[in-house]
Formats: sequence, structure tokens, C-alpha cells
Amino acid sequence: MSKKSSLPGLKPLSGVPSALCAPSIACSETSTVTILSLSANCNDHAELQDSLAGISCRTITANGLQDGLQLLQKGGISIVVCDSSLGDDAWREILNRIPPRSSSPALIVSSSCADEHLWTEVLNLGGFDVIAKPFQTEELRYVIQTAAGTLSHASRRVEAFEKTGRAQPGLRVPAASASVFE
Repeated sequence: MSKKSSLPGLKPLSGVPSALCAPSIACSETSTVTILSLSANCNDHAELQDSLAGISCRTITANGLQDGLQLLQKGGISIVVCDSSLGDDAWREILNRIPPRSSSPALIVSSSCADEHLWTEVLNLGGFDVIAKPFQTEELRYVIQTAAGTLSHASRRVEAFEKTGRAQPGLRVPAASASVFE
């Protein structure tokens, strides 16, 4: 029995081909979730796209840290999936460049050696999750869905704050991002 998986606000697509190592791959022009796949391995990009087939999303690929940082700086990224094999500094650098506010992209670190130490470090430094490679389709979809749902939930709370001027239950706004609401 197969389970249908959908991301908040996204519609299933049919017959969307995946491309290998293209600089920018759009699965849907109307999607609200944009995923940045950051890996030097072209197979990682293809595997991510294949695992998310049938879900409306936009996937952008970068083969190196500098390319990833440039795409992140342009904005519009919802989720970053960064391969740990780019080096410890790569995912940390991405995390340091993500502004500390609720609408910021979620960082998911992928690793073929995903262990408790990496998972603890990523979470303690503010990352969203660690996912093992090779990707298990259901697990990857669950993590992406959870990250997208968390971003959607935080965005609704931020909108409510902007309308009412009052903090909403469950919304924690880091001090560094207070200017977002001014």
C-alpha cells in the first residue's frame, strides 16, 4: 500500500523529468517551497529529485559552497540540503549565513556517515535535521514535509504578529531579528 505525501501548499505533479547537475531545476513555477541541493556529487542532486518526484517543489542545485552561498544570498530558498562531504565548514558556513528569523531556510545536512555526533552538532548549532545517504524516499519526504510545515507555521505566526503587534503563542523571535518586525 503506497502512501501519498504532500507538502503544505503543494500539489502533485505528473511526469516531471529530473535533470542531472543543471544549475537550476524547476519542478513547478507555482510552488511555495524551494529546495537548494548543495553537493559536489551529481548523483545526490538526482537522488533528491527522484525521491521528491510527484511533489510540487522547485529544486535548485549547487555543486560547491560558493555557488550555494550565492544562491542563498539571492533569497527565496525554503530548505537547504547540504552534503557533509563538502567538509565540516560547508554546512556551518551555510548555517552562519542564514539570518536568525522564523522565515529563514531550514538546513538539513545529508551524510553517508550520519551519526549521533553529527546529528547533535547540527541540531545544537541551529540546523533542522540530518538525513542519511543513500536517501530513503519516505524518510526524505517526511523530513522535507516537516521542514516545510515548520516554515509555513512560523510564517503564519509572523503574519499574525505583523497584523496584531502582539507575540503569538509558540513564536520565538531571536533578538537579532527584532528589526524584521519594525
